[in-house]
Amino acid sequence: MLKIENHRFVGDKVTYRDTPNRGGALAPRYLVFHYTAGRSVESSVESLCTKKPSGNASAHIVLGRDGAIVQLAPFNVVTWHAGQSEWNGLVGLNNASIGIEMDNAGPMNRVGAGYVAWFGKTYPEKEVMLAEHKHGGGVRGWHAYTEAQIARAVEIADLLVRTSPAAASRTRGPRSRSRRSARARSGAITTRRRTTWSRRPRSTSARVRTDPSRPSRRR
Repeated sequence: MLKIENHRFVGDKVTYRDTPNRGGALAPRYLVFHYTAGRSVESSVESLCTKKPSGNASAHIVLGRDGAIVQLAPFNVVTWHAGQSEWNGLVGLNNASIGIEMDNAGPMNRVGAGYVAWFGKTYPEKEVMLAEHKHGGGVRGWHAYTEAQIARAVEIADLLVRTSPAAASRTRGPRSRSRRSARARSGAITTRRRTTWSRRPRSTSARVRTDPSRPSRRR
């Protein structure tokens, strides 16, 4: 069972590796999910834990395709995942959000009977779905999330929202509303399989690429 102790996840298939790419204290109001556009969990973790001359990036969580979690920073510390970002009048989401990177190759091009990611690996058709990004660009192949990854992402979101100070402060007292409405008012961006989670990666304006050979977005 997944739980939080001292601002870290504890539970099955959870490991921790400390990233040097971090800021100051964080009181999170939002959850921001990204896809890594990387080769693997290992390559993404390595990039997010490497101090570079410029363009450093990080996140709180990297979520593997098998549901495994690698945490890179405590949830009360700022990480650099959102870049130049804005949401609901708030500019700079790094200082208000927990960043969760989902291991995923991202957009792909059709080559023969398969689909090829930017780093050259070919994926079978069963791991790809065709869709157009909300910002346009035409229909293309996208690496699909796994069912284990989606289920774990929902578990992560639910636990973080339930245990957040913002949610707790809004559910106390005789005038409190339902847990569901309290979550909505807490400002957390939660996920539900029937809505946000098609199996196609969906990016925000703050998406970063977390493979060492790809340009990462500055903090």
